[in-house]
Amino acid sequence: MAVQVLSHTVAAGLHTYTAAGLLQETAKQTACFIERVDKLFDILNSRTLRVSNSNCKPLVATTSEHFKFLEESIPWVESWRFGKELPFQWGLANTIRAVVNLTRQLLMEDFTMVFTNRFNQDCVENLFSMVRAKSGHAYNPTAVQVVAALKNILVLSSMKPLSAMTNCQPDGADNLIPPVEFVGIAGSQDISQQSLPIINDFIDLEEFPLEEEVVAYRDQQAHAYVAG
Repeated sequence: MAVQVLSHTVAAGLHTYTAAGLLQETAKQTACFIERVDKLFDILNSRTLRVSNSNCKPLVATTSEHFKFLEESIPWVESWRFGKELPFQWGLANTIRAVVNLTRQLLMEDFTMVFTNRFNQDCVENLFSMVRAKSGHAYNPTAVQVVAALKNILVLSSMKPLSAMTNCQPDGADNLIPPVEFVGIAGSQDISQQSLPIINDFIDLEEFPLEEEVVAYRDQQAHAYVAG
């Protein structure tokens, strides 16, 4: 909702209505505020290289105009006054500060560009939503239920939001752990050296002998990960 209201379209509408005399001149200040917030949101949400909006392009250098804008936005956000400091204000300022510091570090490590959209927890929230969907009516699934849901999601290659009502965008990320390795059916040999039969993007589990020790080890690792 905030992204839709604090957008370039709304700012343009305010400027138009002000120029037509349908709003007071003070509405220009609101329009300028919305334009700046919209630019900030765009820079913090870059996810592709080929895009018409220059604000949505990745950060490529600490000397870029976008990088300078982010640094100037930190004291600007902290200067907002609402009678008292609200949690979102502190969170937004620290998000900008974290993106600036992480981007600077990555560019120093010879990264050619940084997509700021990757600095979010949508992938975690999407995963948790799928785990809850797989757990039926268990709103607080146990570690065992989480492991079972993760295995189901990975093996069925359904790593995408299951609900149309989700408030997170699909993250478009790849699985770091191959499904076969996660469920513990690859045996003791190197997975990359095995020929894994794939049928319609599904793994035929009957083709692989389960080894209890390997499965137990994977379960323990999964439990430890979920438990933190």
